[in-house]
Amino acid sequence: MNGYDESSPEERYKYQTGISWWGYSPEQLKWFSKALNSAEIDDVIIFSHMGIDRQTNYRDIPLGDELRAILRAYKRKTEYKNEELGIDVSFNNGGKVLIHHYGHIHREAMVYFEDIGFWQIASSTARADQADPFA
Repeated sequence: MNGYDESSPEERYKYQTGISWWGYSPEQLKWFSKALNSAEIDDVIIFSHMGIDRQTNYRDIPLGDELRAILRAYKRKTEYKNEELGIDVSFNNGGKVLIHHYGHIHREAMVYFEDIGFWQIASSTARADQADPFA
């Protein structure tokens, strides 16, 4: 998930910040929910550009809270429904997310969240002279 739907140019500017584009689009969350629900394996690894929400980034992530809610429902094998986003999925056969790997924050980080039950690991891609965004 890269932050916007490239087939929709107007969507690209919806999440524009002064630095770059980011956030999760409704279309991405719909796709992600369906992909999780139809996974033929029990253990899932997620790779993305950015963390899930403010807890793993230094700013709010558009629709990050919704992504966390989807992952929570997947872990608990329950339903996630959001009429505004057009998502209604039952994770009756939910599995386990083993890890979420991302790199947006340009520093090394490793955080475990009980509510979603997996590690989020960021790998550094920062220049050595770049300031710490959390400082």
